Amino acid sequence: MKDFQQKRGDVDIVYGSWNDVTDIQNLSSFQSGLLPLPPNSTRERTLTFNTLTKSYFGPAYAKATKIQRATQLSKHLLVIENQTQLSEVPFSDRFKVLERWVVEAVKNKNDGNGGRGGGGGLYTCKLTVHAE
Repeated sequence: MKDFQQKRGDVDIVYGSWNDVTDIQNLSSFQSGLLPLPPNSTRERTLTFNTLTKSYFGPAYAKATKIQRATQLSKHLLVIENQTQLSEVPFSDRFKVLERWVVEAVKNKNDGNGGRGGGGGLYTCKLTVHAE
């Protein structure tokens, strides 16, 4: 992910450690219109970085803080939530970006055994993204 951010122009990227989320009320910040996730098996980390604004006014870079939460709901289903907040740019206190990525392992129809199963369990990753 750091490589992706650097290609976007982000600099000074710092990843925090993943920590278990034990406070269910702490999960409420992502509930804007989406169903809340159970607190079990949820981990969280904070990223800080400077992101290129590509703006004609204000600074060339904005400080950004991203909170990432990952919840594994089953062996084949992972939900990643991101909340990104900018600072030190005009009106940055008025908005934040919320994302929910649903990553699902879907069994291939052609699994190497004519679709009859038992072909080594080949999966495809299905990604669904919800953003505000």
